[in-house]
Amino acid sequence: MEITPYRSAGRLLLNMTKDEVQSQLKEKPKYVIDDDGPTEHYTKAGLLVHYSPDGNRSRVFEFVDHSKPEINGIRFLHMKAKQAQKVLKKIDRSVTEVADTYISEKLGISLYMLNDRVETLLVFEKGYYDEMFRLLEELENE
Repeated sequence: MEITPYRSAGRLLLNMTKDEVQSQLKEKPKYVIDDDGPTEHYTKAGLLVHYSPDGNRSRVFEFVDHSKPEINGIRFLHMKAKQAQKVLKKIDRSVTEVADTYISEKLGISLYMLNDRVETLLVFEKGYYDEMFRLLEELENE
């Protein structure tokens, strides 16, 4: 599934409604509520779709398990952490590292590392991390 930064992952577009996402995936999701709003887990697709707090539109596609998202022909999911960091930083020199997550604003993706591998890959909408970046900047300036 090819990722287009800030736009799509394959046929899935950011800002789609739940019905539009479900019609593309042709799978009944499991529903999850997290701190950021409603989420649907499509287990066969290896995908979690995070929606806006009101539940009306998709904001983030989170690839897990056996899914095969690609960006620029690269499959980061399950790649060894050091290799993924090296490749990501070669493409985007301004990658932000927060705990075990590497965020590329240039590519509109973030990689979460666990057990020395990329555990999840997020495709996010513009501005998704803005509040976190603002808070981190405030902490640095204290």
